[in-house]
Amino acid sequence: MQYSKKLTSFGSACRSYRLQNNMLLYDMAQELRIGTAELSGYEFGRHEVPDEIVKRVRKLYGIRISHDRRGKGKSRNVRRVSILITSQTLHHLEELSCMIGCPGQIGRVIDKLVREKALAMRDISRNWRKEK
Repeated sequence: MQYSKKLTSFGSACRSYRLQNNMLLYDMAQELRIGTAELSGYEFGRHEVPDEIVKRVRKLYGIRISHDRRGKGKSRNVRRVSILITSQTLHHLEELSCMIGCPGQIGRVIDKLVREKALAMRDISRNWRKEK
């Protein structure tokens, strides 16, 4: 497992919860019955998060964490995101996935739409800066 100074999805969820509830890393570690260094290691990917810890976090804090094992045939640049959409939006996403040749792969459609929108916004921002 490769260590980085970026938070993992687990770490981001835990830290966000702590900040919203004025909780220290120490407090959460105590409640999870682990050390602060261990919790910090899970958050930053220095240690793989055991399923038991994920279950405790879900049970104690009600945090919904998509826990995936990094590096097992998956790209490390992929993250799981949960969203609520209407049935009509789902239908449109399914139609778009068929149009681009990836039937049923709604994630690819969303990725493509977001990427295109981000590029368009970047171009608009550059043009606006040039005009100033």
